[in-house]
Amino acid sequence: MERADEEARRTCWSLDWKPDPSLLSSKELIDLCASNDKATAAASFVELFAHQNPIMQILEAGDVLLDTSQKIRDRLTTYGLDIDGEPGLPLFRTYTITNSGASDNNDNDNDDTNTESSRLIRRKLDTANSLDEQGFTDCHYDFLICNDRKYLLTATPQGLSNINSLLEENAKILLLEEFVVLSKADLNNLEDSTSANRDLSSLSTSETYNIVESAGSGSTIIITPNSGIQRIIAQVLQKRLSSELGSPDIVTLEDINPAQYEGRNYISLLDLDASVFHDISNDRWAAFQQILSTAKSVLWVTKGQGADQGLVSGLGRVIQSEYLDLRFVEVALEASTSKDKVISHILTVLQRTLLAEDLDLETEYREQDGKLCVGRVIETTTVNSMIRSSTGPSRSSVQQFGADSQRALNLSIASPGLLDTLQFEDDPDYALPLGPTDVEIKVSSTGLNFKDIIIAMGQISGNRLGFECSGIVSRAGPQAGFAPGERVSCCTLSGAYKTFVRTDASWVIRLPDNVPYADAASIPLVFATSYYSLVTVARLSENETVLIHSGAGGVGQAAIQIAQRIKAQIFTTVGSPEKKKLIQDLYGIPESHIFNSRDTSFAEEIQKHCPAGVDVVLNSLQGELQEASWKCIAPLGRFVDVGKADFETSRKGLNMKPFLTNVSFSSVDLSVVMRRAKPVMAEIMSAIRDYMTDSTNPISPPQPLQVYQIGDLKNAFRRMASGKSSGKIVLDLNPASEVPIVPSRSTRYDFDPNATYVIGGGLGGLGQTLVDWMVERKARHFILLSRSGAAKNEAAQEMISRHAANGVEINAPSCDVADENAVRSVFERLSQTMPPIKGCIQGSMVLRDGLLSSMSAADWNAVLRPKTQGTLNLAAHLPRNMDFFVLLSSISAISGSRCQANYSAANSYMDALAQELVAQGRRCLSLNLGVIKDVGIAAQLGTNAALRRDGFEGLTTPELLALLDYACDPKCPRATNPQRAQLIAGLGAAMTLAPEHFESVYWTRRCMFRQLQEVNRITAQNTDSGSNTSSKGAEKNFGRLLAEAPDENAAADAALKGLVNKLANLLNLPETDVETRTPLHSFGIDSLVALEIRYWVSKELKTELSIFDIMQAGGLAGLAGVIAQKSEARTKQ
Repeated sequence: MERADEEARRTCWSLDWKPDPSLLSSKELIDLCASNDKATAAASFVELFAHQNPIMQILEAGDVLLDTSQKIRDRLTTYGLDIDGEPGLPLFRTYTITNSGASDNNDNDNDDTNTESSRLIRRKLDTANSLDEQGFTDCHYDFLICNDRKYLLTATPQGLSNINSLLEENAKILLLEEFVVLSKADLNNLEDSTSANRDLSSLSTSETYNIVESAGSGSTIIITPNSGIQRIIAQVLQKRLSSELGSPDIVTLEDINPAQYEGRNYISLLDLDASVFHDISNDRWAAFQQILSTAKSVLWVTKGQGADQGLVSGLGRVIQSEYLDLRFVEVALEASTSKDKVISHILTVLQRTLLAEDLDLETEYREQDGKLCVGRVIETTTVNSMIRSSTGPSRSSVQQFGADSQRALNLSIASPGLLDTLQFEDDPDYALPLGPTDVEIKVSSTGLNFKDIIIAMGQISGNRLGFECSGIVSRAGPQAGFAPGERVSCCTLSGAYKTFVRTDASWVIRLPDNVPYADAASIPLVFATSYYSLVTVARLSENETVLIHSGAGGVGQAAIQIAQRIKAQIFTTVGSPEKKKLIQDLYGIPESHIFNSRDTSFAEEIQKHCPAGVDVVLNSLQGELQEASWKCIAPLGRFVDVGKADFETSRKGLNMKPFLTNVSFSSVDLSVVMRRAKPVMAEIMSAIRDYMTDSTNPISPPQPLQVYQIGDLKNAFRRMASGKSSGKIVLDLNPASEVPIVPSRSTRYDFDPNATYVIGGGLGGLGQTLVDWMVERKARHFILLSRSGAAKNEAAQEMISRHAANGVEINAPSCDVADENAVRSVFERLSQTMPPIKGCIQGSMVLRDGLLSSMSAADWNAVLRPKTQGTLNLAAHLPRNMDFFVLLSSISAISGSRCQANYSAANSYMDALAQELVAQGRRCLSLNLGVIKDVGIAAQLGTNAALRRDGFEGLTTPELLALLDYACDPKCPRATNPQRAQLIAGLGAAMTLAPEHFESVYWTRRCMFRQLQEVNRITAQNTDSGSNTSSKGAEKNFGRLLAEAPDENAAADAALKGLVNKLANLLNLPETDVETRTPLHSFGIDSLVALEIRYWVSKELKTELSIFDIMQAGGLAGLAGVIAQKSEARTKQ
C-alpha cells in the first residue's frame, strides 16, 4: 500500500565516502579537522561520526559553547549539501541539548526555522538527580558530546552512573577540546590518567590484537603465482599474523582446496595488480565459488580503484545478499598506496571484520588520501526537487514575480471556481516562434475584465486570463510595423497576466508619451468592444437614442464616451445610487436618464422618454432583464448583446415579434473580430488612438481607476466578482510583488537538431522511449546500436518509419558493442553521411540471472561483455568532447540483488568507469536505475510485484525522463566531478513499504543504507500519525520469548509466532494468510527465501537448520517443534 506523499518522494541518492573516525588516532583526527576556528574544527570532528551513523541520537552536555553547538548542528543539518546546493536530511535522529552554554541565547537561536527543528530537544540535566523526574525516562544516546573530560571527572558517583545509564552499550563520548573519543567502558577509568588519555584507536588495538593473532592460524592468503608484490605482502602478513596457534597459509587460487580450508578467514590479494574477474576462466571461477561456500570470512583487497576493480563492489554486495553466514569485506586501495600501508590497512580491516557485530559490520572500505573511508547512501535533494517539479503535482510557493528574470510566467487557475488557486506557471507561448505580424510586449500593467472572472469561476470554458495590457515592445515580426522599445497597449487572446504578451500587430496601439501604463491598460478592450458595438455594428448616429446597460462598468463608461462623441441621446442603467452619482458626475448624464439595472423598471422609464423605443440597445443583462431590454427596441433599431455568461440559455424563447419591425439582434464577441477580421480590428485600434490623442476631448480610462499590485491579484478578482466595483481595475505587474508560482517544468535546453546521438541498446522498449523523448526535444539524427539491428525487428522498423515521416533520421545497424571492430566500423561508415556525434546513452545489456553458487563462468562473462568491454569500446571511439555520456547502470550494483551477481558486477564496473572518464576530463555520468515500471525488461516480464517484495519500488517513465533531462544537460555539474559522477535511482520503497517489511528486506539492513532506514521510519511516522505500527520498540523479541518459555510446547508456540511473522514480512502477506500446517513450498518460496529464514532462525532463535530442513518441512508448525527441541537458547537453561 502506498504510504508516501508524492511531494516527499526521494527518487535519487548518491554514495558518499568519508574517513572512518574509529580507525583514526587523535592526531589524525586533529589533522583532518584542522581549522583556525575551534567551533568549525569541532563540527568537522562530529561530522565524521555522524556520517558513519546518520541515525544517531546525540546528547550534548557540559559547557559546550553556544557557537560550537550551533556550528555542529548547522553542519549536521546541511550535511549532504549536494553538488547543486541543497541540504538533505539531518545527520542525526535527535539532538538533545542540556548544557547551559548552548542554551543561554535560546530566544535568538534560529533552530526552529530549519530542517533540524523537529529533531532538536532542549532539556535541563542534573546528573546528580533522578533522570525520570527530568524527562529522561527510556532515553538512550549513541553519542555524548562534551567540551572536555572535566564534565565527567567532576560528576558525582551517582552522576556518573546516570550518565552511564543514558548511553547505549556501544556509545561514543566525544571530547571536543582534545579531539579524543572514549567508549562507555572508559567511564569507569576516568581517574586513570593513562586510560583517560587514550584515543579510540589505541584502545581497540591493544585489547583486540590477540584475537587477530589467534585468527592467523585459521587464515588463508590467496595470491597469483607470478605476482611478486602479492607474494611479498602475503609473506609479511603471514609473519604478522603468526602465533603459537599457527600461521596463515599462502596459496594460489588454482591450487586451493576449499574442503581443506573450510571455515577459514580468507585474505585475497589477487586484485592488487590485476583483475581476477574480467573474462575469468572456468577453473578460476569454480575455485572462487568453492571458497564462498566454505569460508567463514573473505577480505578482498583491490588496488587502483579503476573500472576493473569496480567489478568487485557489485559482486561483493551480491555475495552479502546470497551468503548470509559469510562475512565478505572489500578493501579498495588507491593506486599510490605503499606496501607498508597496504599491510596496515589489511590488518586494521581484518581486525574489524572479526570483531564487529552483524549490524555494525562495515563491508566496504575505500581509501581516500591514505585514509580508509566508509560509504553511505545520502539523498541528492536538488535532483529530487527537480524531478518532483517535473513529474509531481504542481504546487505553488510564494515568490517575487520577477525573481527569475529568465523565466516567462503566465497566470492560470488550478481549480476553476476557487480563486485561491490562481497561480503563475511557465508561459507555454514564450518559446514559440514569432510570426510575421506578431508583437511581443514586456507587460507593465494588465486590465481586469468581467470575462476573466467568469473564466476563473468556470462559468465559460477557457484557459486564458487577461485580454488587454500595456508595456514595452520586446520583439516584433518583420511585417508587424513595431520596433523594440516602443510604448504600447493592446488587446490579446493569449492571456495578459504574464511576463510577455504575444499579440497581432492589428491589435496594438502606440501610446502617447503622456499616458501612464496603468491608464493605457484600462483602455483597449473596453473601448474596442464599445466602438465595434456602437459604431461598426449598430451604426449609431447623431441624435439617435441609445440605452447602455451597466453604465458604471468599464464597457459602459467607454460606450458613454463614444456615444457622447457621436452626439447621441444616452440612457443608461446602474446597480446602485453610488454608481448613479458617479455617472452623473463624470459624464453629466441627467438623473432622469439613469435607471436601475437590478429590475425591469427601466423599461417603463424608457417608454416614458421614448414611446417608440430606443434606436440602439447595448445589452449586458440576462434573463428577464434582457427580455425587458428587447421590448425597449424601436422599429429599425439595433440590439447589440455583449454579455458572455449563459449565452445560449439567455437567448432561448426570444420574442420574435420585434423582428417584424426590421430590428436586428447582434451578438458581439471581440475575439471573433480579432481572429477573423484583422483589418477591421486595425481600424478600430486606430480610431481609439485618435480618441486618445484628441487634444480637445481625449478619452479617459473608466473611473474610478483602481490599481492593484499583482501580489493582490486574488482580492482584485474578488472585488470584480462582487459586482460592487465601478470603473476599471488594473493590475500592476511589479517584479518585486510576491505571487504564488509553480515550480518550472520548462526544459532548460534542447538537443541539437544538427547533431547525431547514439543509444546503446536503443531498439528495446526503453530505447524507443528515449528516442521519442529526444525527438520531442528537437533531436533529429540517431544511431541505435544492438546486436540484432532493426532488420528483423518489426516494432523497431515501425518506430523508424514513424519518425522518418517527420524528418528524423535513425540508423539501427547490427552491431555488438562488445566487438571493438564492429563499433569502429559503424561509426566510421555513418560519419560520412550523418552530423557529428554530440551525445551517447549506453544501455546495452544481457541478462542471465541465477544464484552465484550455480552460475557458470560463461554466464558471468556474457553478462559482463556489453557493459564492460562494450562501454570501453564506445568511450574509445566516441568524441571526447560530447555534451553527455550517460551510462545506464542498475540499482542492483548498489543493493546487490540476489541472482544477479554478473549483472551487479557489470554495472558497478560502469559506475567506476564513469568516475575514471571524468577524471580524464570527459563528461560522464552513471545512473544506477531501478526497474522502469511501465517500459523495459521488467514491464515485459511482469516482475514488478516480485521486485517490490524485495524492496525495489522502481521508477515511472516520467521520473526516468526527468532524471535523463538532468543527466543529459550539457551543464550537468555531476558529469564533471569524479566523486559525484554517479546517481542512484529506484530506492523509493523506503517511502512506500511498511517498516516491518522494509527492515526484513535482505539488503536494507547494511550500514550503507542507514539514512534510507531513517527515511522509512519518518515516512511511516508521518503517515501513521504516531501509531505503533512503525515503532521498533513494539516488535516482539521472539528469541527471548523462546528462551523464557516454561516448557517445550510454549517454546514451540513462541517459535511458530516468530516464523509466521518472518514469513509474512518476507512475502509481504498478512499474518492471517500464513497457514501454519501447509508445506512451505506451497507458498512459492525459493531457496533465497529459505536462506533468509535459515539466517533469521540462526540469529534470533539460536537454532541451526539446513536449507533442506526448511524446504522439506511439512509446515511452519512442524518446523517450530524442531526449533523448540534444538534451540541453544533453551539447551543453555
